[in-house]
Amino acid sequence: MTPVYPKLDDPTYKEFQASSPDEVALVKFADSLNMRLKDRDQQNSMTILNANDFEEIYEIKAIFPFSSETKRMGIIVKNVQSGKIIFYLKGAETVMKNKVKPS
Repeated sequence: MTPVYPKLDDPTYKEFQASSPDEVALVKFADSLNMRLKDRDQQNSMTILNANDFEEIYEIKAIFPFSSETKRMGIIVKNVQSGKIIFYLKGAETVMKNKVKPS
C-alpha cells in the first residue's frame, strides 16, 4: 500500500495504490478513524499519523505476500519509537477462523 498525492495544487488530496481492493478498503477505513498512512517506501518503512496527530514510524521486518495456497498474507513491523514488534495477518475467513481462538 502506497499513498500517492497526484494533485500538485492540492497536497491534501491522497489516493492509494495497492495490490488488492480490500487493502485499499482497510486503509481507507483506518483513515476514517484518523489513523492515516502518511508515507511508505516499498521495502523498509512506513509512517502513520495516529488519531492524536502523533507520527508513528514502523520498520518493515518481513512481508508475507498473499498466496492462493495459504489464502492469507501478513507483515511484521517494528515501532521505531517503542521497539514493539507487531505481526498483522489477513486472509480468507475460512482460513482465519482456524487461527483465532473464540472468546
